[in-house]
Amino acid sequence: MKPAVLLFALVPTLLLAQQGTQPQPGEPIDFMTIVIEGKETLNLPKSLLKVAPQLPAPYDSVALDSINPLEKVPLFRSSPPEQPRHIVLQSNDKLTLEASAGLYGFATIAGHLQTPVAHYTLDLDALLDRGGDYVPNADYLRTRLHAITRTAYQTSADQPYTVNSGEFLFDHHRYQLFALPTAPQRSLRRLSLAIAQQGTLGERSFNATLGIRNTHLTHTDSISTDESELGGTVRVDALHLDEQRIEAMADISYRNYRGTALHFHTIGLIGHRDDSTLALRATLAAQIATTSWRTTEFSPRVEIGTTWRTFESLWLDASLSTGMEAVRFAELSAESLYITDTAAIGVRRASYRVGITATYAPTDAFMVELSAAMASFADAPFLETLPDATMAPFYAAQLVRSADLRFQYIPASSNHVAATVHLRDAQFSDGSRVPYQPILRATVEYGRAISDRLIGSVQCGYVSTRLPARSSTSSLGGFFLLGGHVEYQLSPMIAITATFDNLLGSVYERWLGYRERGSFVEIGAIVRL
Repeated sequence: MKPAVLLFALVPTLLLAQQGTQPQPGEPIDFMTIVIEGKETLNLPKSLLKVAPQLPAPYDSVALDSINPLEKVPLFRSSPPEQPRHIVLQSNDKLTLEASAGLYGFATIAGHLQTPVAHYTLDLDALLDRGGDYVPNADYLRTRLHAITRTAYQTSADQPYTVNSGEFLFDHHRYQLFALPTAPQRSLRRLSLAIAQQGTLGERSFNATLGIRNTHLTHTDSISTDESELGGTVRVDALHLDEQRIEAMADISYRNYRGTALHFHTIGLIGHRDDSTLALRATLAAQIATTSWRTTEFSPRVEIGTTWRTFESLWLDASLSTGMEAVRFAELSAESLYITDTAAIGVRRASYRVGITATYAPTDAFMVELSAAMASFADAPFLETLPDATMAPFYAAQLVRSADLRFQYIPASSNHVAATVHLRDAQFSDGSRVPYQPILRATVEYGRAISDRLIGSVQCGYVSTRLPARSSTSSLGGFFLLGGHVEYQLSPMIAITATFDNLLGSVYERWLGYRERGSFVEIGAIVRL
């Protein structure tokens, strides 16, 4: 088979596809797993099909999942956590348009477009989000465009598919440091573009990515911080014998942060052994990194992991690793919008990480997952609040122990129950707690299709106390949140929605000085085509 070629025509494709579309926070460069079955199909838009008028189809567990408040109503609304999210629609709808308005002047317009044709897809997700003055100067304006394109092809019918992927993200956020009376204006822009290819070269399979990313923070229109990154990864089979496989790997990253060149490179080998019940993997690599205070760090990276399917419905996963992880300004600003413009950028160095997870899923309707982990860091970042109401990363040795429970039960096709419990004990070497790390976070959610047209869900969440600084003598109080979501179908294409957040009126702060909004109601409409 001839070597496959990367999709360098991604950019004009994305620019053309942006026309006529209108997303939501997410971490850039998050490629999805793509499965191609090799069957030629053509999915026509519903607008091209002539069908008789019909009542809306009954809601089922998939529809209930689509309005799950665990995803749609984050615990911290005005500064939502930046978590990777797949933007491909969960239904057969090719186009979804949403608009909503709520108390305090909050308003949102969003659009989701999916265009699958044979082995090509283009997914667009766009957002215009305005936050209101629930406290003075807490308003913000956010615009976002996220696009993912994928294509797959064969050189001949008996050859495996080569899969090309591309991702584009533009995210711009204007807001203020409203914890200060002067409320300085800020602007944070994230821009990223990445391409990836997965295929074979002769008898060897490979996976390669290449991406560029820029994060730009402007403070009071006169002070700015910029981080630009060019990075790529390569995985190539070096040896493949039956159930054993060895890959050569390289992860390369070049960054420029505030005029300082930063590097983070990992080069090594990954070994795999797989059979029907047991999978083993091991990584041995060398790492080199530089920091913003102009030091160079070296470390071996060793990782051993296993997945064991002990029974048909029970999986056990375990891992042990040591090595370094890059710290990026892009990730710090995603964790807190109020990050200082002079943040120190170092590395996270793990002396060891160990974890085990047990997953039990006897049926499609029931799943429970338990996990426990412990990690010792010789150096790791943590955030503290500064007197100017910004957040700064500091670095220190830490010991982190955690336990998690995830539960999901679908007793009937029109019901859904889910719960998560996260315990985390993060301490410094002197036994004091790491700032802004709650010991307990928990959520419980229940959804139900009340009728063929009406669907609803309710969620309760709790976050325990947190320290705003390492030397702080007072803490930010724990809080409960109660929220819900209701959707009523007027027709097969149109639905009206109502979202309720913080119904208990809890007064709480995600970051010191930045109070979150109180009880909130939002009314909206959805058009699905």
